[in-house]
Amino acid sequence: MAGGGSDYNRDCLRFIMDIFKCFGVYLPRDTKYQGNMNPAEKISFPQQTEDRKIILDGLKTGDLLFMKGHVMMYLGKFGNEYYVIHQGTGFKQKKPNGDFEGFDIHGTFIMPLSVYTLNSSTTYLDSLSLAVKITQGLNKI
Repeated sequence: MAGGGSDYNRDCLRFIMDIFKCFGVYLPRDTKYQGNMNPAEKISFPQQTEDRKIILDGLKTGDLLFMKGHVMMYLGKFGNEYYVIHQGTGFKQKKPNGDFEGFDIHGTFIMPLSVYTLNSSTTYLDSLSLAVKITQGLNKI
């Protein structure tokens, strides 16, 4: 379900919309349009993980992170980990033996970007495609 939600089932987009709505900010219903909001600054993520971390270091709490078909809110860095909050389906962690263990959550959760997406062997960090400095844009409105 993209860009929707109901009383009993809220997707990532509706979750982000509801957070900003609490502060009188109404975001578009489609992630494509959230990623194209003006006057927010948009930053495409490069391929290299270390370059991605440099971009994350320049974000503020509340900025948006996009990956294919998904949006998350950046919370910040604690220690060496970058954290997000989002409505998602789950994630995977790598076991000491190299196997993956999946956690099928279907809910709202806070997590580091170093965990793996539920449906691939790629971390959330390496799956990011776009950062939107929405907090910067909101200061200009």
